[in-house]
Amino acid sequence: MAATLLIVDDSLLMRQRLRALFSRLDAVEVIGEAENAETALRLCHELRPDIVTLDVSMPDRSGLEVLRDLRSRDPGPRAAILTNFPYSSFRMQSKELGADCFICKSDPPARITAAVEDLALQLETGEGAQ
Repeated sequence: MAATLLIVDDSLLMRQRLRALFSRLDAVEVIGEAENAETALRLCHELRPDIVTLDVSMPDRSGLEVLRDLRSRDPGPRAAILTNFPYSSFRMQSKELGADCFICKSDPPARITAAVEDLALQLETGEGAQ
């Protein structure tokens, strides 16, 4: 069974790109998209995705703040931080908040899909359970 995935990014173009990329994978099923933190938190509660991709920089609240909220409620979904800003400070903060991986949006598509497939495999095998 495929892992369910929620894409969170304020850019419609990026959400479309990620959906197209992840829709090619057998290991995941994209079940929703959110353009801001409020919608992301609501959809995480309603849809209970296995994996969520979070943009660091959004107009209302950052993906890191969304991750903090998700982790404060329960372990929640696996989280992949996707950003155009691969600064070490964001990487460290992501790790401290419990992100499962940190990916630069400019990475090759194969790197992005491999990271998400790895999260799906971890869910399937119970590896690194939260």
